[in-house]
Amino acid sequence: MKLPDSLRDQLKIPLGQLIPESQANKSNIQKHLSENSYLITVGDRTTEKMISFGLIPSLQIIDNQEKRVKRKSAKSDNTYTELVCNNPAAEITPQSIDTIKKAFVLETPVRLTVTGE
Repeated sequence: MKLPDSLRDQLKIPLGQLIPESQANKSNIQKHLSENSYLITVGDRTTEKMISFGLIPSLQIIDNQEKRVKRKSAKSDNTYTELVCNNPAAEITPQSIDTIKKAFVLETPVRLTVTGE
């Protein structure tokens, strides 16, 4: 599936509750989580921040980049199941969809490393 250019701006709008960086602390984040939430993080820095708060995401989607610059893998002291998929920019490949589906049935936490975007 290729993302049409006409939807790019619309899909940049965050879904759900966006917590500004200046307010992103453990207690403020916990206010938005119900008990036994299935927490999904997208992005290396977001994943690291949640882990540093002791909030281990059930599904961690990373690409070892920050603002399109290569970086070290998001740090974690926890063990997790690791999945990898390739995905080109502006697309969601069938392989990526299958890998995400697989992540939802595995024991958590699961870290999905995307090569590409």
